[in-house]
Amino acid sequence: MSVIAFNELADGRRGPKIGPEGTRTYTRVFEAITDNPADTGPFVVSFAQAPVKYGPHPDDYFARCTDVDPLQDPDAATYWRLTYSYSTRPRLLAQVRPDGKPEESPKVDEDNPLNEHPEIDWETKYFKVPMEADLEGKPYVNAAGVPFETYLEERPRLVMNVSRNLVEFNQQLIVECEGALNDQLFLGQGTKKIKCERIRAKAGWKKNQGFVKVSAQVIICGPDEDWVLRKLNAGYEYWDAASGKLKKIYVDGQLPSRPQLLSEDGTKVLYIRKGDKPNYIEFRNLRSADLNQLGLFDGF
Repeated sequence: MSVIAFNELADGRRGPKIGPEGTRTYTRVFEAITDNPADTGPFVVSFAQAPVKYGPHPDDYFARCTDVDPLQDPDAATYWRLTYSYSTRPRLLAQVRPDGKPEESPKVDEDNPLNEHPEIDWETKYFKVPMEADLEGKPYVNAAGVPFETYLEERPRLVMNVSRNLVEFNQQLIVECEGALNDQLFLGQGTKKIKCERIRAKAGWKKNQGFVKVSAQVIICGPDEDWVLRKLNAGYEYWDAASGKLKKIYVDGQLPSRPQLLSEDGTKVLYIRKGDKPNYIEFRNLRSADLNQLGLFDGF
């Protein structure tokens, strides 16, 4: 007994169909031809080139095969049609229906750890951000209107701790996503508004089902915040355009005890008018990645 032909049918491809909670579902249909009319559904399904239980969809890694329906042609016993169902929410017990009865619907496997919703809790985390003014808009300047050195203020940011059971997990994603900002829309937030930290993956086994418990900490910027590092544009030297060299700054013939403000091109700020804002230099020192790859919220 053997399968002598196994091909996917282009007209059997469906999806993705988007469900009310964002779940994506797909359908793939294959035809198989055996050399023995007595071959059974389980035998055909076990063919080496056939998709496997909980295997990923070729175009959507988080969509998993949840059901296989092999149907034997009543007029040509060596011909089979196999329908594979995929979902990003593998809440159905993947099962083989060798008798091919379409009226049998997949059962919900309540004990399957893959059916558990993500565990989520919220907290806050404080970050230091440079401030130019207080809550009333009063600038941080001295009586002459000269800005003080960079004032750092601690501000709370919303933090989500999340964990979820997945069929499998690529450990390389820990290196790729740890400490990175989102470069794609994530949790409804625009790019570079979310930072991901403390990514963990732990293998588990429950109710005869292997899984990987993935957890992470997701830090969300406020609507008027970002992850840009800002430094006050000041120093003890300035750029002298005439000589093309750096020169020390002197105040009343002496070296200053604190950094002096510089203009955007690095030259000296000759005088300060009361109310002038200091010049900050921005640094983007955090890399970015597609945090959706972690699969923590996919299909939920």
